[in-house]
Amino acid sequence: MGLGIVCFRENPSRKKYEYFPPVGTGKIEEWENQGWDKADAITYLNAYYANLVLPAQQIYLRIAGAADYWHELDVRVSSVLAGETKPKAALDDIYQAWEQITERYGRDNQKKLYAESYPA
Repeated sequence: MGLGIVCFRENPSRKKYEYFPPVGTGKIEEWENQGWDKADAITYLNAYYANLVLPAQQIYLRIAGAADYWHELDVRVSSVLAGETKPKAALDDIYQAWEQITERYGRDNQKKLYAESYPA
């Protein structure tokens, strides 16, 4: 089973924040009951956990309209990966979209929220 197929299946870890022993008390049967292959579930969950405990983490964007910024980025990157848009054009589009979002929420407010969301 390829990981592309696995990604579209139900993910039991989203229902319960449990990993397999020794980290958690999750059971492989929970994953198999959702149609996951045992080896794929173990590989996926171990990799997912390994990323959560890395010493350097990208902190979530915690400002007004964060989902809007990410949406605009996702749409443009997907367009480039699909061969529909040139990278430079996508970057220009992202810049314009992000400027509109920033203006909608207020540039000074966004700067304030951004500064407050990260420890000094």
